[in-house]
Amino acid sequence: MVIVLTAAIAAFHLIQLHLITVHAPNGDEMQLNSAEISSIRQPRDSGTVSHFGPDVHCVVVMANGRFVGTIEDCSTIIRLLVEKKG
Repeated sequence: MVIVLTAAIAAFHLIQLHLITVHAPNGDEMQLNSAEISSIRQPRDSGTVSHFGPDVHCVVVMANGRFVGTIEDCSTIIRLLVEKKG
Protein backbone atom coordinates (compact mmCIF):
# COMPACT_ATOMS: atom_id res chain seq x y z
CA MET A 1 0.00 0.00 0.00
CA VAL A 2 2.85 2.39 0.86
CA ILE A 3 4.52 1.72 -2.49
CA VAL A 4 1.31 2.54 -4.38
CA LEU A 5 0.87 5.74 -2.38
CA THR A 6 4.49 6.73 -3.01
CA ALA A 7 4.06 6.10 -6.75
CA ALA A 8 0.87 8.18 -6.80
CA ILE A 9 2.60 11.09 -5.07
CA ALA A 10 5.54 10.88 -7.48
CA ALA A 11 3.18 10.85 -10.48
CA PHE A 12 1.34 13.88 -9.10
CA HIS A 13 4.60 15.84 -8.94
CA LEU A 14 5.48 14.88 -12.51
CA ILE A 15 2.13 16.09 -13.85
CA GLN A 16 2.35 19.74 -12.93
CA LEU A 17 0.65 22.29 -15.13
CA HIS A 18 2.38 25.57 -15.74
CA LEU A 19 -0.43 27.84 -16.87
CA ILE A 20 -0.09 31.37 -18.17
CA THR A 21 -2.99 33.80 -18.29
CA VAL A 22 -3.61 35.65 -21.55
CA HIS A 23 -6.59 37.53 -22.92
CA ALA A 24 -8.70 36.97 -26.02
CA PRO A 25 -9.60 39.94 -28.25
CA ASN A 26 -13.01 40.13 -26.54
CA GLY A 27 -11.32 40.43 -23.11
CA ASP A 28 -11.93 36.88 -21.89
CA GLU A 29 -9.15 35.35 -19.82
CA MET A 30 -7.59 32.16 -21.12
CA GLN A 31 -5.32 29.80 -19.23
CA LEU A 32 -2.74 28.19 -21.53
CA ASN A 33 -0.55 25.26 -20.57
CA SER A 34 2.98 26.43 -21.31
CA ALA A 35 4.05 22.85 -22.15
CA GLU A 36 1.50 22.77 -24.98
CA ILE A 37 2.72 25.94 -26.72
CA SER A 38 4.71 25.06 -29.84
CA SER A 39 5.43 28.58 -31.13
CA ILE A 40 4.36 32.20 -31.03
CA ARG A 41 4.41 34.85 -33.73
CA GLN A 42 3.15 38.27 -34.68
CA PRO A 43 -0.04 38.14 -36.77
CA ARG A 44 0.63 38.60 -40.48
CA ASP A 45 -1.69 40.61 -42.68
CA SER A 46 -1.80 40.08 -46.42
CA GLY A 47 -2.98 43.43 -47.71
CA THR A 48 -6.33 44.22 -46.13
CA VAL A 49 -7.32 40.62 -45.40
CA SER A 50 -6.52 39.30 -41.94
CA HIS A 51 -7.53 36.05 -40.30
CA PHE A 52 -7.17 37.71 -36.92
CA GLY A 53 -8.97 40.76 -35.63
CA PRO A 54 -7.32 44.16 -35.27
CA ASP A 55 -6.90 43.65 -31.50
CA VAL A 56 -4.76 40.50 -31.87
CA HIS A 57 -1.11 41.33 -31.15
CA CYS A 58 0.30 37.81 -30.83
CA VAL A 59 -0.66 34.41 -32.22
CA VAL A 60 0.10 31.41 -29.99
CA VAL A 61 0.34 28.11 -31.86
CA MET A 62 -0.60 25.18 -29.66
CA ALA A 63 0.75 21.62 -29.93
CA ASN A 64 -2.61 20.42 -31.28
CA GLY A 65 -2.30 22.84 -34.23
CA ARG A 66 -4.80 25.41 -33.00
CA PHE A 67 -4.09 29.12 -33.17
CA VAL A 68 -4.88 31.34 -30.19
CA GLY A 69 -5.01 35.08 -30.80
CA THR A 70 -4.15 37.25 -27.81
CA ILE A 71 -4.24 40.96 -27.07
CA GLU A 72 -0.86 40.69 -25.32
CA ASP A 73 2.15 41.26 -27.51
CA CYS A 74 4.60 38.40 -28.08
CA SER A 75 7.29 39.88 -25.83
CA THR A 76 4.81 39.82 -22.92
CA ILE A 77 3.96 36.18 -23.61
CA ILE A 78 7.66 35.27 -23.78
CA ARG A 79 8.15 37.00 -20.42
CA LEU A 80 5.23 35.03 -18.91
CA LEU A 81 6.68 31.76 -20.21
CA VAL A 82 10.15 32.51 -18.84
CA GLU A 83 8.70 33.45 -15.43
CA LYS A 84 6.78 30.16 -15.25
CA LYS A 85 9.85 28.08 -16.07
CA GLY A 86 11.99 29.89 -13.50
